[in-house]
Amino acid sequence: MRISAFCLGILSVMIICAGVPSWGAAQNGDPLPVINAKLASTAPQIDGDLGDPAWRNASSVDSFQLYTGAKPASEQTKAYLLYDREKLYIAFICYDSNIRGLKSDDDVFKGDTVELFLDPGRSFEYTHVAVNPRGKVYFAWQIGDRKNDVKTATKVIDDRWQVEMAIPFKDIKMPGVKAGGVDWGINLCRTASRTKEASCWSPTLIGFHNPGRFGVLKGLNVDQEKFHTLQLAADESAYKGPISIETDRTFYSREGAMSVSVSIASGGTLAGKTLSIKAVDETGKTRLVRQVKPVLLTNSEQLDISSLPAGRYTLIASLPNTDGGTVSEAARIVYKVSAHKPLHSTVVRNGILYVDDKPYLPIAIYFGARWDKYKVLNAKDIDDIIAKGFNTIIPVWPFYKEDLLGREDIWASKDSAAASRVQIMKETSLTAQSILDTAEKKHVKVAGWMPYIWSGQEELSSARLEAGMKTILKYREHPAMLVWMSNDETDGWPKVNKRLYDLYKELDPDHPVWLNLIGALASNREAADILSTDPYPIGKAPITKVSAHVDTAREILGKNSQQSFWTVLQMFGSPPEGWPRCPNPAEERCMTFLALNHGSRGLAYFAYAPEVSRQEGGDKWLSEELWKYMAELNRQIQEMSLPYLLGKDIKDISGTDKELDIAAREYEGNVYVIVCNTTDKEVKAGISCTEQKLSGEAEVLFEDRKVILQNGLINDIFSGYAVHIYVLRKGDGSEK
Repeated sequence: MRISAFCLGILSVMIICAGVPSWGAAQNGDPLPVINAKLASTAPQIDGDLGDPAWRNASSVDSFQLYTGAKPASEQTKAYLLYDREKLYIAFICYDSNIRGLKSDDDVFKGDTVELFLDPGRSFEYTHVAVNPRGKVYFAWQIGDRKNDVKTATKVIDDRWQVEMAIPFKDIKMPGVKAGGVDWGINLCRTASRTKEASCWSPTLIGFHNPGRFGVLKGLNVDQEKFHTLQLAADESAYKGPISIETDRTFYSREGAMSVSVSIASGGTLAGKTLSIKAVDETGKTRLVRQVKPVLLTNSEQLDISSLPAGRYTLIASLPNTDGGTVSEAARIVYKVSAHKPLHSTVVRNGILYVDDKPYLPIAIYFGARWDKYKVLNAKDIDDIIAKGFNTIIPVWPFYKEDLLGREDIWASKDSAAASRVQIMKETSLTAQSILDTAEKKHVKVAGWMPYIWSGQEELSSARLEAGMKTILKYREHPAMLVWMSNDETDGWPKVNKRLYDLYKELDPDHPVWLNLIGALASNREAADILSTDPYPIGKAPITKVSAHVDTAREILGKNSQQSFWTVLQMFGSPPEGWPRCPNPAEERCMTFLALNHGSRGLAYFAYAPEVSRQEGGDKWLSEELWKYMAELNRQIQEMSLPYLLGKDIKDISGTDKELDIAAREYEGNVYVIVCNTTDKEVKAGISCTEQKLSGEAEVLFEDRKVILQNGLINDIFSGYAVHIYVLRKGDGSEK
């Protein structure tokens, strides 16, 4: 999938109070800019020439800032906006003092580009349009190319290049009226290749894809609900025939009844006809029959399946002629599976994962990340992971060799790398079963992830459904199973992600489902019990990208207490993919506590590498220095897990230096103040709290030292990326 070069951008942070900072009006303390829409009397001609009279009456914006908000762009941009009842019109003038340095390519994002972001109702489900000087267009609903009728034109002249766009409202992702407000989020952005500057009308702090920092578009009088309804209708699958059959589930276990809906195409009379619905087992034996009369265009029936044995069934709907000849048939495959009673209770409650009613903060690690090293992985690597303090293992695809080998026609029929994958699996000594068994003995957990069985956007065949079903049924009762991971970075597949979520929950309602994304949380919020993103900043962006991602997640997920948010943290370097080095221990610790400070309820680290890989790769993959340090970091996370999960937020805590990220929690009468230096520079600062007067003596956890508070201030020195955790013990003199 394609994303803007600055999709994974960066954040410059002001002082952040405990818990989650307020969004909307000002994520960084600055108000969001506003533009008022103007209705066009006549539509402008889209030819790249802005001399059209229509633009004289348009709203306009200028004064573009670097996206970090640090300063004005050295090459400025002006943009115009108009609309009519069917289209939105946008124009850019991109000034350039050295127009010969302009660059463009067939790849829209290689070179100079303008980008438009539109978020109707500020729902965070936005439309993204990008155009380069060649007139090449990228169009997406958040992430993922889409067909559209957008019209653009460009023109390059002596000191500028210009872009005109006409964007039909039918192509702009429209939430229902209840999903958002009247105002729209909007941003106008530019990447200048020569100056290497990325600028915006509304600075976004962490890169262009930050809908919380889009500006505000007011006064757009558009029938949003009409376009929303049209999009819903257009998004439905094409009708295949005169009759169709749907069921409420694919897999049934404890359910006593199956809901069946049969739709008949209009045309011709249904009077006197009888609709037949029957379930046929794998041997061809008819197990139940329902005759429906009178027949309607939509027929909803409840079938008693309580006596059906486990197995595969074909539901067949038939509509015969009055003389008995069959006019049409439709079929659907469903399954009856055995119910199970889980050995452990695993639920999300108040945003926290609970195992047997005890709060659980996962410290997970992706086990296996380099194809050429799988064959060297063995039981010692599992022991190594557990010795480093990780409590959850994520075994990736080669370890499912018992479930994948022999099914290549299902999972890799169109995969050019299928032969390589088969060879890797054959050479891999460990299996998912052996990892689960070891985890049980060592009292850690496993996140089940079975890619290449249920992956891809295409509709799942019955063979693939059965392959996935057998895998889930095989492992769902294992005592080490913690959660199912459904997909990874499938941002543009919201329907696929939701479909997989439903299938997992039908087969195993007793384990939460986890979905990891790059950033498209809004369009996938109903596709998992646990959502995460993977903001990898080291070597590409300031470290505060981590906290910004967590803030965005908290804003999008809102107060859904039955849903949790985790963070996947960078524990690797990969120069070919743009990450020049592995984090050092200070950076890893800072990223970890930034995620926890802002409300992440689980951590996953990407990724483990065996010793031979660490020795060969140095700090370009996983450094030996960082791997050895993870034992200490994970010990600290475990000690702080309950204050983070169960502690009470302490508000109005601040520092005298804007680069400090600060949170405070009260747990069992003790006050914990966690302060992260988000830069590589030394900082001297004081921390104070107006809600709860700080006094007495603070122990600095994990540092074997104490700090005497002076005038209610914790005064300290923070080296680059340092994290200091202060605890004021109950009865040590601190006052409420």
